[in-house]
Amino acid sequence: MPSLPRVVTVVSLALVLASCSPAAAPSPTQVAAPTSTPAAAEASPTPPPPTSTPTSVPEPMLIHEDQLAEDGCPLVELHPESWSPMHAAYNGGSDPFFQFHDNEEGFYFNVELYTVYGPGWTGQLGTFDTDCNANGICVYLVPDDAHPYLATSGEISIGSLGQQAGALQKPVDLVLSNLTLKPVPGSQSEGCFHIEEVSIRIES
Repeated sequence: MPSLPRVVTVVSLALVLASCSPAAAPSPTQVAAPTSTPAAAEASPTPPPPTSTPTSVPEPMLIHEDQLAEDGCPLVELHPESWSPMHAAYNGGSDPFFQFHDNEEGFYFNVELYTVYGPGWTGQLGTFDTDCNANGICVYLVPDDAHPYLATSGEISIGSLGQQAGALQKPVDLVLSNLTLKPVPGSQSEGCFHIEEVSIRIES
């Protein structure tokens, strides 16, 4: 059995060696990397729906008392595109004729084309004077539904107009221009009116 002093020496040596060995480093605490929350994307403003400017519908008829044409008559604007469906027909008989007129309240515009009455027009296409006696092409305006006026000069261009078996054939394409309208003989109408241009187009 070893002596006591040797045991003390061995124990002391063990303690010295233990104090010289590096201490075990504590296990690092695992820290979660901070996650950056992305800022919410700013919502782009929704553009308002395109606003469409309403198309203004012209008045069916306008009389410009303060605007005189070269013939000295007040200007009248007619806008058939604003009219109710207009009367359009072919009438047979001994003196057959085409007829077109508006159905508006407050005024009356009427075009009659006789194929026998006037020797200058018998139904063909082309450009003719709006002469009721010579061509059988009679154009009337009653601006107040009371006082009638008749075109005494002007032209009509007939681009498409026909009949078959006594019925009007479509399309119809008429352009009346430079009309001077004067009182119908025997009426109480006074003064005159002027229409620069008016188109009558009726599709099939």
